[in-house]
Amino acid sequence: MEQKKVVIIGAGFGGIYAAKALAKTDAHITILDKQNHHLFQPLLYQVAAGILSAGSIATPIRAIIGKNPNTFVRMEEVIEVDRVNKVVKTRENEYPYDQLIMGTGSTYDYFGNDHWKEHTFTLKTLKDAVSLRNHIFTNIEQAFITKDPEERKKLLSFVVIGGGPTGVETAGVIAEVTEQLTREEIKADFSEINIYIIEAMDRLLGPFDPELSEYTKASLEKLGVKVKLKSMVREVSHEFVRTDNEEFNVGTIVWAAGVKAIGAPALLSDIEKQRNNRVKVNDKLQLVEDPNIFLLGDCSFCLEGERPLPGLGSVAKQQGVYLGQQLKAILKGKEFNKPFKYSDLGVMATIGRAAAVAQFGSFKFTGFFAWLVWSLVHVMLLISFRNRFWVLTSWVMTLLHGSLEARNINNKEYSLEPAPAKN
Repeated sequence: MEQKKVVIIGAGFGGIYAAKALAKTDAHITILDKQNHHLFQPLLYQVAAGILSAGSIATPIRAIIGKNPNTFVRMEEVIEVDRVNKVVKTRENEYPYDQLIMGTGSTYDYFGNDHWKEHTFTLKTLKDAVSLRNHIFTNIEQAFITKDPEERKKLLSFVVIGGGPTGVETAGVIAEVTEQLTREEIKADFSEINIYIIEAMDRLLGPFDPELSEYTKASLEKLGVKVKLKSMVREVSHEFVRTDNEEFNVGTIVWAAGVKAIGAPALLSDIEKQRNNRVKVNDKLQLVEDPNIFLLGDCSFCLEGERPLPGLGSVAKQQGVYLGQQLKAILKGKEFNKPFKYSDLGVMATIGRAAAVAQFGSFKFTGFFAWLVWSLVHVMLLISFRNRFWVLTSWVMTLLHGSLEARNINNKEYSLEPAPAKN
């Protein structure tokens, strides 16, 4: 019997857990990704703040897969999916498939203002996080040696656009890190630093209970963050953000205002797209138009009841485990009839070093206890024991001693040079 071929595009949560579930089958499995590592994106903001090192949230794909002789990892960019001939094409090679799994993730959505990208930082890759980290610490250092008061004020001003979990977590950690640096090391006045979070809606953390939104706002303000609600961004330049209410002259702009699916939507260009550019799948995660193609995570539009599943790592992980188990049945010629069912782990967001909000159905938690729950969930989502150990150790050191172990400025890292417009 000819060996079945499974191609997986994307080594995020969905793709990795599907591959792990298929590891002991007889199928020939090929994982294609532009990077050679799996990245735990929910903690990128802590890399940007110098709390975690880049290596603590990134794991080589081959180290995760292990020594399975039937699984192959190739660092390539997919440029075409030929559904007629069942072939995935990269710039160098072609990979035939019997089943294709696509977990290509998402990127930030600028809502038709893509020219703003060159002026903002985002948090989707290790390069993004390291670039932002270098920029934050470089600006602080430069601020305390410049003789120009206006330049100093700009260098010490930060704007985070978007009041969702990423925006809240990023604004909170910038506040804590800059406060620590100015107080303990640079011996300056934290009141000189201006940190803004801008949200178009009337509250932060829209999907959360309003009570948790109010707690989040008050907690950020206690950290020194200036919260701007009902503020629609109208213009972004390299040194200012203009809303319909006011203008902010700043040296650092972080965009966290929304995401859209990438990869799969372009590769399946003839398929109608849903909200946030996502591709619709049925309750078995199959492409409606082609049952041999499966989509996982942020790039898929999967309904549970009448509501689409959220773009969370826990969703993608569960989908990957489910799909791996189901494909085992398909590869053995058995019927594929079990629909995917998501076990809701709730929604959570941190607000600084030891405070968070968490919501599990009707249950709500805040403060240090919520932070402990958040920490436990995120540690368990990490892909390897080594990552868990590194992250836990860093968190303990930060909590007890306020240490920032990964704050070195290295503008050569990942071939990065600070953009002139941002400095």
